[in-house]
Amino acid sequence: MTPVVPTPSLEEKEDMALQTAILQSLQEGDTLGNSPEDPALQAAICLSLQEDTRHDDDSFEEAVRQSLQEHAPIPGSNKAAKLRHQGCASAMGQLAQTFEPAQWLNDASLSYGFDQLVREQENEAALVTDVLFIDPATSFWFACHEDAADLIEARSSFRMQDKMLVLCPVTDSENPNEADSGTHWSLLVCWRGTSMANWRCAYYDSLASQRRTMKAMQKAASLGERLLGRTVPVDFGSCAQQTNSYDCGVYVLMFSRIILDSVQVCRGSGHSLHLGPWSWELFLQQVTPEQVENHRLVLRHRILSNCSEPGLRAP
Repeated sequence: MTPVVPTPSLEEKEDMALQTAILQSLQEGDTLGNSPEDPALQAAICLSLQEDTRHDDDSFEEAVRQSLQEHAPIPGSNKAAKLRHQGCASAMGQLAQTFEPAQWLNDASLSYGFDQLVREQENEAALVTDVLFIDPATSFWFACHEDAADLIEARSSFRMQDKMLVLCPVTDSENPNEADSGTHWSLLVCWRGTSMANWRCAYYDSLASQRRTMKAMQKAASLGERLLGRTVPVDFGSCAQQTNSYDCGVYVLMFSRIILDSVQVCRGSGHSLHLGPWSWELFLQQVTPEQVENHRLVLRHRILSNCSEPGLRAP
């Protein structure tokens, strides 16, 4: 019997074409003696990220669904099991409310979003090992804590010698005694060059202003020093700007996802490319309010659709 060879799907064909285009761009760069930061490679990476985004929502939604199914308690016939299930549904419903339109994302929202990013990379073992996601609570603790010994002990658990990239949300809260007391989220990105001493950082703020930039940069530099255990240069990164006062957290999640995607493209190129803003900033600048709103609604809908309590299900 002649074996049946499955026909590649349209998505698979597009992915292969994109990878071929990126590889061709890289090979042309080598032939011409250009640096990896040349405009052709930037354009190829940006094109790849744009095309991937068309298909990412489906895989992202599936990751959300699987995560919730794995962690949701199974309703039982006894009262205790039902109460546990109702509590889970209620908690997920509260989380989903933060992703409703015009709502500010809190610590739990960003932690959930970062957790989904990690789960999306489960098949990329090397990337998971190389990337450190700092959750909002840990980031705030590092920003506020003053005991040097405690900072050293906490930092040792990060195994920075194994990391190439750090993604850290930054809140503008200055009250160490109250959770969720901030009003704005931004993103600190740190990456390592060829040695442990060669760390650099960039700070991305989707609501930048002349009045707040100086203070925000000082806070980002202080946080970077506390996380890395050394003074590091921090650049003010270029990124899209939000058009309202509440989407900052969603921008942080989208920026983080784009940066991860660009790192994967660089890794898949087969070239020894150094990490840096050259590979992701072009795409960060192109994020639109419509994409942000869609990302917010995708998360909200999928959380609600996996809550079996009738009052919490998505319409």
